[in-house]
Amino acid sequence: MRISVRSRHAFPGALAAAWALGLLLGAAPAGAEVLPSDVIQVEDVGGAIQAASSVLADGYLGKAACAVLPKHGDRYDVLFVYTTIPQGLFTGTQAGITVYQVTRGIGKPPRTDQRAKFCSTRLKHAVKMNEIAKQPADPDDPLPDRPEVGLSAVQVMAHELGHYWLAHASYDRGDGMGQHCNLRAMVATEGGAGNCDGYAVSDFGLHWSPFLDSGAVMFGNQIEDRGDGTFRFFNDGNAHFGRLDQYLMGLRPAEQVGEILLVRHDGFSGIGTADYPLPIGTEKIVTGWRVDVDIQDVIRFEGERFPVADPCHWKGAAVIVYATGKPPSQADVARVAAHATRFETYYAEATEGLGSIDL
Repeated sequence: MRISVRSRHAFPGALAAAWALGLLLGAAPAGAEVLPSDVIQVEDVGGAIQAASSVLADGYLGKAACAVLPKHGDRYDVLFVYTTIPQGLFTGTQAGITVYQVTRGIGKPPRTDQRAKFCSTRLKHAVKMNEIAKQPADPDDPLPDRPEVGLSAVQVMAHELGHYWLAHASYDRGDGMGQHCNLRAMVATEGGAGNCDGYAVSDFGLHWSPFLDSGAVMFGNQIEDRGDGTFRFFNDGNAHFGRLDQYLMGLRPAEQVGEILLVRHDGFSGIGTADYPLPIGTEKIVTGWRVDVDIQDVIRFEGERFPVADPCHWKGAAVIVYATGKPPSQADVARVAAHATRFETYYAEATEGLGSIDL
């Protein structure tokens, strides 16, 4: 038996009441090992689910959800969808799709509602994890075909769930310069012109900048200031959700975030502005200077987070989609169950005990 530990904090006034309510709503009993029998198997009758597979994952995940929820109950916050059906070059990428969200103050549009498309009134998010054959036996190992990502398979699960809240936020330092987007990775291939650090907002992606001390689940890196004008960028394999992430996820109050380290470099860092985290087990020394972004700088631009806190516990399910008449092997089901079990413990670790999930 494993126990998902959640921290309890005392805060003054209305904030304490709001935070306590969020934690109370999220309270959940301890979770046990995810068994193969817990994994939901869905036969893709007529190939309708696979036919919806495209570069954008919402159609595929919507079809999968509509095959799951009417039979198994509309009782999940998130679905992690695997398949035994081979995916193509442009459809075999992991993806997280927001189904329903009304959170404000995190940089995302104020309302997303695709619940009808997903045959649900409760579902918040869905994740396409793709082929079981491309998942490592050990969920703490990297994806065999995606070693460049710098994350283990279970960290990729967290990354795609993390897209429910992250990474959209900008900040304003109150210095007359207005919006800064450089918490996020640059995706523009050429110089831009705009009102966000000289670029358009669309020139920045939905992952953290490799020069942000982010914790690395949502990309960025783990960074140590060496105090001499150099910084150690590293990946010790323990990628996690950083304090900024936890605030945006509604798990940590603003006053517990502190300053967020962003490194400005001299242009010869050897790290590209759109890079993945460093490979697991590696490090690099970068010359530059630190920029401390305060959480109030984020709030100044994005506004106060509302609701202040989110329920800290999520209920989800692992799903396997298979072709008509070709059910997954026992080994395939066992692998997905093992990944789901590890994800429960990893998610608690990655949120520093502030969040939990039951699959």
